[in-house]
Amino acid sequence: MWKRVTLLSLFVLFWNFNTFSIGKIDVPEEYYENMTVSGFDSDFFEYDFNKDGVKEKILVNSKKNGLKAEAAVSIYIFEENRYRFAFQISLKDEINIFSMERAKDNLKKIKEHYNDYSKDLKINEIRYVEILDDNTNEQIVFDIKFDKHSPKNLDNFIFVKKTAVFTQMPNNSSEVAFVGKYKDKPKILLEFVSVKDNEQQLWYLTEIEKNSGKIKGYISGNQNNILKRGFYWDEMYSKIKTVNNFINDSLKNETDLYIITQYRPLANDYYSPKDRFGNRNNQSITGYTNANKNGEKINIPDQTIFRITGREDEMIKIETPLYGGPYYIDDKPGVMKKIKINEKVNKFITIDPESQTEAIIERVGSTDNFAIISYSFVTTGRDNGFSSYETPHGAFLVAFTRPYMMFTRSVKKDEDLSLIPRNKRVGNRDDIVVAGEAKYAVRFSGGAYMHGIPASYGENREAIKAVVAQKIGTYKESHKCVRHHDDQIEFIVNWINGKSTTKVRDNTIPDEPVIAVVL
Repeated sequence: MWKRVTLLSLFVLFWNFNTFSIGKIDVPEEYYENMTVSGFDSDFFEYDFNKDGVKEKILVNSKKNGLKAEAAVSIYIFEENRYRFAFQISLKDEINIFSMERAKDNLKKIKEHYNDYSKDLKINEIRYVEILDDNTNEQIVFDIKFDKHSPKNLDNFIFVKKTAVFTQMPNNSSEVAFVGKYKDKPKILLEFVSVKDNEQQLWYLTEIEKNSGKIKGYISGNQNNILKRGFYWDEMYSKIKTVNNFINDSLKNETDLYIITQYRPLANDYYSPKDRFGNRNNQSITGYTNANKNGEKINIPDQTIFRITGREDEMIKIETPLYGGPYYIDDKPGVMKKIKINEKVNKFITIDPESQTEAIIERVGSTDNFAIISYSFVTTGRDNGFSSYETPHGAFLVAFTRPYMMFTRSVKKDEDLSLIPRNKRVGNRDDIVVAGEAKYAVRFSGGAYMHGIPASYGENREAIKAVVAQKIGTYKESHKCVRHHDDQIEFIVNWINGKSTTKVRDNTIPDEPVIAVVL
């Protein structure tokens, strides 16, 4: 049994450990009575994890600062006539006194997964462990309204880029558990960094559903044919909270909100360096860290939300929710527009290009809690060095929706334009023509749209759409947009529009503000 459970509760019961940064707390290599760790409170316990009659020694360290803290559980095993440090389980750096039941479950997982994170341990090997659970927090609930493309219980997963062998033990490649194929997404149960002889190696313990049932398998995180991905609900909420605080602060101080207006269809398409947020200058304005235009520059994309905090040297001083500030922009006509957000924003779309995932999120009543009402895999933009861009990162006000999205192609050399129907021509241009379309469109930044499966016109259009649909959730591939399954984007468009009847040609302008947050 655990000793002194009440004291352990003080250190462990209020902790969740969903986010892993391979953090370490330096502890003594060998166990001794009443040892201390500089800067941390310590407590000691005993428990027979592997039921061999020899109790392991457990050291719990914590360092609290208000509601923030750092903590870990270190386990000492009996090896070569001594108790030596073997495992450390990192705990999340937030105390939440309202999640008692969940914290109890986390405590159980340290014991229940011992055989998983201790398997095939070598002499003098140390493992720094995170036991992965779901990625929610107390402010996120699930109230799914559309779940046709929502994977179940897959918060953290491995994306298999090409065939990969998952083994029954972390240090033995000859005992195969299962073979992961391209596009497989085994669930990650835990991850650990193995340290031995000054060498480090990252391992994942995964689980996959096969015909014979659920199978566990280990794989090295050092392999280049796998990628760690996930539905990071806590990170999504964190970004939403930042945007909300920015808007609420502006409302409280009666500060006007604006958006950047740099939507130039099929114009100003040139390739520029990325800034530190991962954005290029396409359909953006330049933000300077100094009014004299010296120092760092960033690219601020179309539809970015911001507020004006002053003017200096004929430059406008601004702040943004996710890029921070202050930044200085040129005081030019046509680069900004005042927007009307008179109260808390209730609707958010969160897009994670690194994991190719997306969540549709709505406020729960008048609270500061949010519900996931739909989520799925998506395909985001890929940089190709010319005309194709990564989906911009930031916080953007959705501009409009419409029932379709056209896309263009360059006119082929010696192509007879007279044979191309008038409705497939782009204005008076003779260099590009309309090549195909996708169902529905949600414009959120410049030429970046959320839309359905795109396909060129022609006899094989449906077959092409089927192939493109199979690639959703694999790699970045679009030119800047975010691709969805057709029925998924239809649900999203109806949710964005609500009861809005405001129309500009084929475009519906949402009556209620909707903000797209690209992580």
